[in-house]
Amino acid sequence: MINVSTITSDDFVKVSVIDTGIGMSKEKQDKLLHNTDYNRSWGTIGEKGLGLGLQLVKEFTKVNQGVMTIESEENVGTTITVSLPIYQKSSDDK
Repeated sequence: MINVSTITSDDFVKVSVIDTGIGMSKEKQDKLLHNTDYNRSWGTIGEKGLGLGLQLVKEFTKVNQGVMTIESEENVGTTITVSLPIYQKSSDDK
């Protein structure tokens, strides 16, 4: 199962993607957040993955002054949350 939720405040929007898949070890979470290595892994139904999609999300988030977090427990699931600043258009912007 996959669930997507959003929360907004005056300054940020948070988008969370929550799944009930195989989860990730702390080591894998750290690699995704801090490395640029793409390590092949296997998903819930045996599909191949490189982690490239999450690397792209991480870079997009960084470029837009946001923060990406990962909360995961093996054999339970994962929550990826992206927090992005909300751009407030001022009267000087055209």
